[in-house]
Amino acid sequence: MDIWIYLVRVGMLLSMLILLMFLIYWMFSHLIILFVFVLFVVFFSIITWK
Repeated sequence: MDIWIYLVRVGMLLSMLILLMFLIYWMFSHLIILFVFVLFVVFFSIITWK
């Protein structure tokens, strides 16, 4: 019985860790897209400003 409770706790911890890693990966990928977009906007504004 104690082994099952331990397994359930480990499973919940692993699922939370996987969810956290997926969330960090999603934020990081969108951060790269956002960074490229901001860089493009800055580059475009510099070209049009001159």
